Order: sequence, then C-alpha cells, then structure tokens
Amino acid sequence: MGLVRRIIGLFFLILLIWGGYVAYAILSSPPQLKASWGKVNDTVTEIVISGKLNRPLLVPFDVREVAVNFTGVEVAKVLEFNYSPTKPNFTVVVGINNYRLVDAFVNYMNNGQRGTALIYFRGDLFKVIPIKFNIKQTIQEDILDQMNFTVDSKPLLGGLVSTPAIVGTKFVWNGTEKDYGVITAYMRFYNPNSIPLPIGNVSFDIYVNGIKLGRGYTEKTIIIPAKGYATLPVETLIDLKAVPRVWALHVRNGERSNVKVDVYLTVGVSGRTVNVRLLSQNVVVKTSIMEQINQALQQAVKELPGG
Repeated sequence: MGLVRRIIGLFFLILLIWGGYVAYAILSSPPQLKASWGKVNDTVTEIVISGKLNRPLLVPFDVREVAVNFTGVEVAKVLEFNYSPTKPNFTVVVGINNYRLVDAFVNYMNNGQRGTALIYFRGDLFKVIPIKFNIKQTIQEDILDQMNFTVDSKPLLGGLVSTPAIVGTKFVWNGTEKDYGVITAYMRFYNPNSIPLPIGNVSFDIYVNGIKLGRGYTEKTIIIPAKGYATLPVETLIDLKAVPRVWALHVRNGERSNVKVDVYLTVGVSGRTVNVRLLSQNVVVKTSIMEQINQALQQAVKELPGG
C-alpha cells in the first residue's frame, strides 16, 4: 500500500508541476492572435485565426465547438483546428455559410446597419477540464451611404437641350419583400437648361462587381425648374439571391466592390418625349470587417490575466 500511495502522490506532483507550467506558459505571455480571410466561394467564406503561444503547452487540448453568431443568426462554425501539444503555433479555420449570412445581413439592415458579432469557443483540456470564452464585437458599416452615385449632364438633340444631371443619390432601407430587399433611392436631379424640364419613367439597374444586384423604377413624372433642382424617390428591389456571389467577390477584392448604375428616363422637349440612357460613374464601396474582427481578438487577449 505504501508503494501505491507513493505512486499516486508522484502522479499528482507531476500533474501539479505540469499544471503550473501550463498556467505559466499562458499567463507569462498571452497568445498572439490574428485573423485573415481564407478560401472564398459562393457558398462558404473561411476565416483563418492564427495563434502563437510563448511556449508549447504540452497539454492535450480538444475543440468541441467554435461558432460565430451575427445579429442573432449562427453564420459560421469551425472547420479545422490544427494544434499540437509540442508546438507553440495553432490555427483555427472557421467557415461562414454565405446563405445564412444573407439572413444576418437583412437583420443588420433592419437594425440601422448595425449588428453584434459573437464568437463563442468551447474546448477541453485533458478531455475533462472545460474551457470556454466569448468574444463580442459591434459591427457598424454604413454601406448605403457609400452608394451615393452621380451622373453628369450631356447634350441632347444635337445640343438643343442637355439631359439632367444626377448630383446625388440617397438610399434608405425599407425591409424585405419575398426574396428582395426593398430600398428607396432618393435621386437628386439638376436641370442645367434655361427652360423647365419634365422627366419621367425613371429606372435604373445596379451592378456590383459586374453582377446585376437590383433594379429601380417609378412611373412618376416631375418637372425640374430651369437651373434648379428636384428630388425623385424611386423604389428599388435588391435580389437577395445574388448577395452570396456579390459577397464572395467583395471579400476576394480585399473588401472592396465596384458599384455601377445605369439610369434610364424620358425627357419632354418641345412636345416630344425622348428616351435617354445615363451612365453613372463607378463607386467603390469599402468595408473593414476583418479589421474589426482583429480588434475584437486583441481586446480579448488584453482581458486575459497577464494581458
């Protein structure tokens, strides 16, 4: 029995020393964490989280669950966890479901282009000691404000008159209708002519990175005063089924997208109705989602003991 007690005592002494080493390894130098975009396609977007410890933990560690919740929708889960007890480096690959991301995007827009991202982590040391923590970050990008497009005036009917210029466009989110997001585009027109200019049947097509994303149309007619301004609201439908493809290209382009709008309208001139096509300038829409994710990771590390 004395031998058994000594063996048990030695086991717990080793376990205590090992546990002290693990605590020292973690607390003496908190892990370095960095997130980046991984593989991207129309269905899945990967986020790769790379970590580095000051020294190997020498501890078996299992990940049970890593998931990302955005605006109340679980949009991502862990795909890979690469860790070795004898190495200080580890990686976690999280896969975003692009189609579930559309549901989260609708919630984000309904909440005034603001949403909370929650990353929750569940794991085990020695397969018995539970480890869990959450990382929360508020994401706020005014996407619609960046979509302000303009169109220059051009000569019409051999220079008899000029087309109206679009000097600004403000988009307002109005919810969803079946598979479409509903947006009102408030188009601000300027009439450079010395006579009033009636316009009507205004429509436009929205292209993002070459993909047709939406269309706006109104039958309303307005008269723009000579050398004056007028605003015309146009209901616009955004094809939510096209969003996963647009999102994938946005990420591949370094969180940048080129937005182009082709505008069609009729102009009344000397009793005639003339069909006009106006081409807008390209507008670049930028986001900083990965930057905000990294800020959240850095904040989480600072909140660790020794951080």
